This record gives sequence, C-alpha cells and structure tokens, in this order.
Amino acid sequence: MKRVAIPAPALRKSALSPMLATLPLIFLLTPLVCQLFVIIS
Repeated sequence: MKRVAIPAPALRKSALSPMLATLPLIFLLTPLVCQLFVIIS
C-alpha cells in the first residue's frame, strides 16, 4: 500500500470548515446577545 501525503491546501480546508460552520451561528447569536444587553441595561 502506498502512503498518500495530504497536501497543505487540503489540511487548510479541513481546518477552515469548522470555522466556516460557526460563522452563521455567530451572525445569528450577535443580535440576540445585543438584545440581551439592552434588556439587562
């Protein structure tokens, strides 16, 4: 069996995908957090 080396771009993509998945969550949570601060203050 030949060992396949993972190219750097593939490693970068696999590292970026979880970050990209959290971006929509951050965009959704930011207005909610702002509303909470307004309610608290």
